[in-house]
Amino acid sequence: SEWSCYVAQFPYYTTNAFISDSTWVDGLKNMYRADQADYRSSAFYADDIRYGLGAGPTIPSCSAGETYTADKLESNPNATKCRMWSPYCIAGYLPIDRDYISGQLFQLLAQGESVL
Repeated sequence: SEWSCYVAQFPYYTTNAFISDSTWVDGLKNMYRADQADYRSSAFYADDIRYGLGAGPTIPSCSAGETYTADKLESNPNATKCRMWSPYCIAGYLPIDRDYISGQLFQLLAQGESVL
């Protein structure tokens, strides 16, 4: 899916059949990798720890007047609209690589980019 982390994370956390099937778990891992790659492109945050394709507040001046949006993967590498990112989506990927992802979340907390 091009849509947010919730599309893959919601069934992972709520449906035993999802986490019991290696194909679906691989799909969640692929979403995690695609999520990071999308945000780490040179058009957005370039190698920063911010990612987490989700929904949330945006800056109205760069979102056609919208103050809340659901983001999705961008297939056009030249499209540079404003992006929101979600620490909650990042946290949803914890089962994939707990140590690495929790380290990213602690960095975001230390930088004041996230709250508990």
